[in-house]
Amino acid sequence: MSKRVERAQSKAILSSSLAATGAAVAGPVGAGVGAVTGLIIGDRELVFPIDMIAIPAYQAYMISGNPSFQIFIKEGEVLAQVQLTDAEEAELSVEQVLDRANLSTTKEKPKRKKTKYQRAYKKAFDSLKPDYVKANGQWKKGGFKRCVKAAHKKAKE
Repeated sequence: MSKRVERAQSKAILSSSLAATGAAVAGPVGAGVGAVTGLIIGDRELVFPIDMIAIPAYQAYMISGNPSFQIFIKEGEVLAQVQLTDAEEAELSVEQVLDRANLSTTKEKPKRKKTKYQRAYKKAFDSLKPDYVKANGQWKKGGFKRCVKAAHKKAKE
């Protein structure tokens, strides 16, 4: 079955279930609102056209009461599908599933080749270092700075 047909079927099922819920809560008007809401929410993403307040679905009977919590949704916010349906997930290849779960092996960037100057500087620094280090391995006062300057001078030659 094609993806479009499956999506249409899932939208129809969602729409009819929300229509039944709306009818139970507010009669025929609620059924109409529930059906339209099901068709809208069944899409991939929804941009809210006006400010809205959302409450938990299990407390739908408390629309005029005080539900446990409410969420204020500003105009222009987007509601997007976060999780794939089982059918959509089955269509994905193994690589795509691993990418979505961030489990794929990340390719290491290849090391950049050192320039001729960098190789010359390293060689010069290593040859000059013993002149600027004490016998116990610590740098002499200002030794590192002077060694770097001398190594740059030697590498330029």
